Amino acid sequence: HRPKMAHDLTKAFAQRAQQIAVAEGLDGRPISYYLERVKQNRNNLRAVIQEIQEGRMKPTE
Repeated sequence: HRPKMAHDLTKAFAQRAQQIAVAEGLDGRPISYYLERVKQNRNNLRAVIQEIQEGRMKPTE
């Protein structure tokens, strides 16, 4: 089913993005935040990684 595949991909990309952020010391957000970022970027993992590099996943003050 296409919607389930898209959801599974979104979840996998969010989990991978969080792993990358943790490895780079740039994590501070819950997985739900990563899920939202992946959805907003239309399952474009590269765009989410760019956000990580820009420091957008750090916790807010």
